[in-house]
Amino acid sequence: MNKMSEIISQVDDINAMPGITLDIMGLLNERGTTIMDLTKKIKTDEALAAFILKNCNSPLYGIKSEITSILQALTLLGFATIKTILMSYFNKNLYSLSGKNEIKKKLWHHSISVASFSQSIASQINLNQEESYLSGLLHDIGKLIIYKSDNELFENVLEDIALSGQESYVAETKAFGFNHSEIGALIMKKWQFADVLSEVSQFHHSGLHYDNKNPYIGVVAFANLISHKEIKNETVDVSYFINKYKLSEKKIEKIISTGLDLYNGYIAF
Repeated sequence: MNKMSEIISQVDDINAMPGITLDIMGLLNERGTTIMDLTKKIKTDEALAAFILKNCNSPLYGIKSEITSILQALTLLGFATIKTILMSYFNKNLYSLSGKNEIKKKLWHHSISVASFSQSIASQINLNQEESYLSGLLHDIGKLIIYKSDNELFENVLEDIALSGQESYVAETKAFGFNHSEIGALIMKKWQFADVLSEVSQFHHSGLHYDNKNPYIGVVAFANLISHKEIKNETVDVSYFINKYKLSEKKIEKIISTGLDLYNGYIAF
């Protein structure tokens, strides 16, 4: 068994995917699922139920009257929005943000920023905003899986990237024999996530795939660059995507301002 296969086989042992999340995702993907089915399942996890209600009552969703029950939240917001909130809960728990682990905190912040800019871009190019957000949220999940499997080696890789300036997937391949894009896609397939999400993980660094039938690959790649520019203050060239999506200067400004607002809203939770 090679190193990547070994890590994938051990994912459940490192508590990467809470069972409640898989159960609810399964219900959301079943055609016959009712609001009552979801309500009953969500109410079995007090922390998840509280997280959903807190999110629903935030300014992000613009609901004027207070939401006080899971049934009310599902009725008003619908399955797609609840799915997004669920994955935000999963994402936050996945990165285990208690304590002072700065690496996991930075990885989490990056996932939220790329998700936020992906949603903002989608709003300007008439693409599904919920799917764009989820695609951005999970695009780098492979980095966390690698980090959890070998903290020390991953930290060495980060130092190498900082010193050399090379792309993360190049440094990871040298150190591990594979990179976060490859293992991220395989992990999501193991968890039975939609192909559209695993493809984003696999190809968001590959320009050859920005124009294929999965539109979220290009959106997340673009959002990733904006995140590096706006959140990490790095110099990046986004001209390819500006031309690809035929974006005016006004739309670019809107994408950035909305993305930053969403980012600040999401990390508040």
